[in-house]
Amino acid sequence: IDTEVGNNSAGGAIAIGGNIDGANGNSDELSCNTDGTSDGDLTFSGIYGGNNVAGSAALTGDLTIVAGQVDLNDVLVDSGVISVSGSNIDLNSTTYTTTTSGAITFSGNVDVLSTPTVVTTAGGSTATFTGTVTGAVGTETLTIDSSDTNGTTDLQGAVSNLSSLIINAGTFTQAAAASLTVGP
Repeated sequence: IDTEVGNNSAGGAIAIGGNIDGANGNSDELSCNTDGTSDGDLTFSGIYGGNNVAGSAALTGDLTIVAGQVDLNDVLVDSGVISVSGSNIDLNSTTYTTTTSGAITFSGNVDVLSTPTVVTTAGGSTATFTGTVTGAVGTETLTIDSSDTNGTTDLQGAVSNLSSLIINAGTFTQAAAASLTVGP
């Protein structure tokens, strides 16, 4: 879905209220682009993947989002990447997972709005946060688990206003200037 249509105009908004699942299971993927001279917003109110629509297969391909403000409910991808790029990314639910293989990348500042929120990669893949990671009111918890086959967790921005942060990874990297402020 491309609301800018490649002619360098303003990107339109995308709002999807229901659950999204695939018809083919092993090859379905979704790309949403609201990028333009002014970026449109993207909202997924339903669950992406996880076989939540009767008669459909779980999505196993990539989910790629490029937008302004991004609001996400649960995202479950079997073997594919989750790549979200936005001026601000709100994790409004609790589960963001690649179950067989695939990296997860959040490019932009992330707000954690539910608790507990769990980001899980599989198959030795990397979970990357390029911007700040902030809890909404300070009671939110975030677990980043990239330990399957010694994956990597990469925090490139400051982390703050979370009641707890749990990182389970084969390798953990943090930008030298990025601070971690967690706890009551």
